[in-house]
Amino acid sequence: MSKSEGNPIVDGFRGKLGKFLVFKKVNGNTIATIAPQGERGQGTEKQQAVRSRFSDAATFVKSHFKNPANKALYQEAAKRKGYVNGRTMAMADFFGSPKITAIDVSAYAGSVGSKIFVEADDELESGAWEYVATVENADRTGDKVVVSVTDRPGNTTTREKVL
Repeated sequence: MSKSEGNPIVDGFRGKLGKFLVFKKVNGNTIATIAPQGERGQGTEKQQAVRSRFSDAATFVKSHFKNPANKALYQEAAKRKGYVNGRTMAMADFFGSPKITAIDVSAYAGSVGSKIFVEADDELESGAWEYVATVENADRTGDKVVVSVTDRPGNTTTREKVL
C-alpha cells in the first residue's frame, strides 16, 4: 500500500488504473494498492468460511451503527485506540474475543461477604468487578469459580479458577 499526501497528480484518484493498481480515499488520503488478481470463484472451504465470517461482521456493523449511541461509542474508541474509523473498530471488536485478565479468589473464604475480583479487557472497554458472596460455602473442596464475559458482538470467553 502506498499513501500519497499533497501530490496534485494523484490527489482525488479513485478506481482501477490498468490491471494492477487501485486508488482509493481513506481518511482524506489517496491510497494506492495492488488490484485483486484472478477470479473469486467458489474458493476452498476455509475461504468460504472466512468470507461468511466477514459477511457476518459487515452485517453486525451495519445494524449496530443504525443506533447513533453505538456508532458514537465505536467512533470514540477508534480515536482512542488508533483505528482508522469506527467501522474498522467495530469489525475488530467482532473478530476479537474479550480477555479475562485476572480472577483473584484470595479474599474468598466461603463466608457471606467474602469477595472475588475479576478483570476483563475487550477492544471496546475494560474493567474490574467485585463479587460479594451472599451464600455460605463452608466446604470449598473441589469448588471452582467460572467466569464468562461477553462483548457487544456476542463473543464469549470463559475461564475457571479452582478454589
